[in-house]
Amino acid sequence: MLKHRRPPRAQFEQARSSPQYGTSALHTELKLSSTTAQKKASIANHHLAQAQSWILQLSIIVRIVSIFLLVLVSQLQQAFDTSHNLLSYSLDPNLLHSLSSGGFQFLLSFVRWDTIYFVSSAAPTSQLHKGGYVWEQALAFQPGIIALLRLAGFVTPSMDGEWSPTSSMLLTTLLSNLATMLSPILLFRLGWTITRNKELSFTAAILSIFAPSAGTTLASPTPESFFSFASLMGLVTLESKTASTKGRLSWGKIVGFYPPA
Repeated sequence: MLKHRRPPRAQFEQARSSPQYGTSALHTELKLSSTTAQKKASIANHHLAQAQSWILQLSIIVRIVSIFLLVLVSQLQQAFDTSHNLLSYSLDPNLLHSLSSGGFQFLLSFVRWDTIYFVSSAAPTSQLHKGGYVWEQALAFQPGIIALLRLAGFVTPSMDGEWSPTSSMLLTTLLSNLATMLSPILLFRLGWTITRNKELSFTAAILSIFAPSAGTTLASPTPESFFSFASLMGLVTLESKTASTKGRLSWGKIVGFYPPA
C-alpha cells in the first residue's frame, strides 16, 4: 500500500506555524532590514561626501582665481592708496627681505585698507619704523590678527629670531586663504546638521564662496576669514553629534574629511 503523503502546502503551513520558523524568519527580516538601512546610509553619505568635494574644489578654484587677479591688477594698475609702498620701505629699508623691491614684492598686493595698520602694528620697533599701537587709528583693532602677524614674522628659514615682514605677510596670507577655503565646508555641515536639507545647505555654501568681499578682503591677512572659520567651527562643534562619552570630538568629521553624522 502507498503511504499517504501530506500535500506540500500543508507541510509548509505546519513548518511556518512552528516556533523555530518564526524565530528564523524574524532574524532573516531583521538582517534584511539592517542591510537595507546600511545601504541607504552608505548612499546618503556618498552623496554628502560628493557635495563636500564639489564645494571644496569650487572654493579652491575661486581662491586661486581671486589671488591671481588681485596680484595681476595690482601690477598693471597703480593703487589709489600707496600707503603699502611707504610701509614696505619703512619695514625693509635695506632690501634684506625682498619686500620693497625683489621677488616678494607681490605680497604688497595683499596689504590693503586695514591690513596696513595690522602689519604696521605687528612689526617690532626699528630705526625707521615704530611698531605696536603707535597711531590712534590702530586702537580700533583687536590684537588677534596683529599677534598672528607678529608670530608669523619670526618663522623664517634661518630661524635666527629676526622678524621678517615677508614671512609675516606670506604665512598669514596663506593661513587666511586656507581658512576661507574651509569655511564653506563648515557652513554646509552646519546647515546639514541643523536642517537635514542637502540642497539648502549646498546652496548656502556655494553662495558663501561668491560673497562680494571674498575676492579681496578674504584673500588678505584680515580678521574676517579667521573670524568666519572660528565661528563656524564653534557652531559645528556645538551641533555635532560625534562627541564621545569623554566629550571629545572627531575633528576630521567636523572639518570635512568624513561624511557628517
